[in-house]
Amino acid sequence: MDAAFRIFHEMPRRGYSPDSYTYGTLINGLCRAGRIWEAIELLVEMEAIDCSPTLVTYSLLIHGLCQSNYLEAAIDLLKKIRSKGIEPNVYTYSSIMNGLCKNGDGNHNGAVEVLDRMKVQGLKPDARIVQGLCAEDNLNCAFQLDTSVRSRRISVESNTFESLVHCACKKGDRPSPSCSYY
Repeated sequence: MDAAFRIFHEMPRRGYSPDSYTYGTLINGLCRAGRIWEAIELLVEMEAIDCSPTLVTYSLLIHGLCQSNYLEAAIDLLKKIRSKGIEPNVYTYSSIMNGLCKNGDGNHNGAVEVLDRMKVQGLKPDARIVQGLCAEDNLNCAFQLDTSVRSRRISVESNTFESLVHCACKKGDRPSPSCSYY
């Protein structure tokens, strides 16, 4: 990251202005390095110079916040971008849902609210949601969400169910008896 920032700070001296892609790349790198608050500071700097963050930039930061267990900050950022008229995409919502279900029993109700919002936007949940939950060892939440999706008649990508089955087989685990699969 140090080399990337040296180049970033050298850009204006060479007559170049960092654009949203440059900022987004740095924000992503900071998030991956666990330097989430520096990523937020960079976003604030970006907005202060009227360099408009893209949905990708915001989504990367939301993902980083969720991965670092700053779910409330991620949800606040989600609200902020929606208030700016920027509609989140499947990746953005997947990050939030994974964050909601990340710890122990998870927050199934909050994740269902996100699913409902996706439906309103016409977005289809995809396998990334299931894969993210499985990566967090939260198979029960993945099955509960799948049950909620089906009961709400929310259309999903075809690979979502395949990912759920693959995850269950890989983990050698079974969801709780309350799930309708067994």
